[in-house]
Amino acid sequence: MAGITNLPQEIIEVITDFLNRRDRTRLASTSHSLYKSLAAHLWRTIIMESDLPHYYIQHPRKDLRYITPVKPIIAASRLQQYAPLVHILNFRGPFRPEYYSVKYPRLHTLLFHYDVTYHAPCDKKDDCDSKLDAVMRAEEHTNSARFIRLNPTIKDLQVIVASPQLPADFWNAISTTLINPTRLQVRGLRQTKGDTLDALWKACDLFEEIDIQDTEYMRFTPVLAELSFSRLKRVPLGISRLFGFDTRRQLAWLRRCPNLIKIHWKFATYESPMNEFATSLQQKMWPGLEDLALDWLSEEDEDLARTFANLPPLRRFQLRSAKFGPLTFEALRKRVFNSVRVLGMTRISYFTSQMVLGLLEGCVHLEELRTFYTNADDIDMEARPWVCLG
Repeated sequence: MAGITNLPQEIIEVITDFLNRRDRTRLASTSHSLYKSLAAHLWRTIIMESDLPHYYIQHPRKDLRYITPVKPIIAASRLQQYAPLVHILNFRGPFRPEYYSVKYPRLHTLLFHYDVTYHAPCDKKDDCDSKLDAVMRAEEHTNSARFIRLNPTIKDLQVIVASPQLPADFWNAISTTLINPTRLQVRGLRQTKGDTLDALWKACDLFEEIDIQDTEYMRFTPVLAELSFSRLKRVPLGISRLFGFDTRRQLAWLRRCPNLIKIHWKFATYESPMNEFATSLQQKMWPGLEDLALDWLSEEDEDLARTFANLPPLRRFQLRSAKFGPLTFEALRKRVFNSVRVLGMTRISYFTSQMVLGLLEGCVHLEELRTFYTNADDIDMEARPWVCLG
């Protein structure tokens, strides 16, 4: 009688797409032929939690923990054997040096979790803890830099930092090794400065997207004048913390990134350089800009409308403004209605039902609309069947 092992490889892959990692592992363990068929699925994503003693994860982050870690961990020799199949690797906690010596020829996503705390089993616990933590952290940082130098194919690098901060050598390994990486996501930087800050900015210069959040001030440094940021295309929400909340210095930096297609700008205070930003838009500083989000604007309706009169044809637009009004709405009608696909107005209490109807009638490509409220009585489904078309 024919069984699953007699099915074509393509059918087996379709079946395994419906299974979670544990069920795939159980299925693969039933026969050698099935293991060979499922090996690519089993090894594509590896998430491991350290089995070293005397440590625990300090601040687990659910957004970077979408698969249950493997523990006890896979032997380094076995990782070396199946390294060509690994595309995504997540290291949670410290590992022995041999784990950082494996080269993965197809690795494109790497996650390092440094948000761990070490504890030593001794009488003077606090003193032992601090000494052990310093030693382990320094070794972990050194191993991480060596690992990056072994794997230049990394495109997406995500790092959760803890004290002490990552040294300059870690960031130098990135800037001197990685080949055309796409995204750098960093969480938890604290008072980075000096050579380390310079090395960090040089690493940022390589990426198409930098997402630096949950961090304290990254001060302005003269090394920025030497960097072109010619590859930078996307700056997500959270940029407001750069340069110590100096929004005009932030804008000066953004103006040095002409290839931006995405700017998500959240202001820490109600002081926003909208006049200068409007001038930049008028000068077509970012000709490819298609995704813009502005948060916590306090400009009057007339001033805001003057700024948006120079918007390029955006595909995505999000706004949070305390004084949004009809003049701003009319500016958006003229500049973005013909191009926008996603429009977010959830934090504008003035955005009326009539404005919503104007959007639905005027935005010919609209796919997603988020507003603060809409009066259901204003939307007559029989009189306006177009409401459901997009």
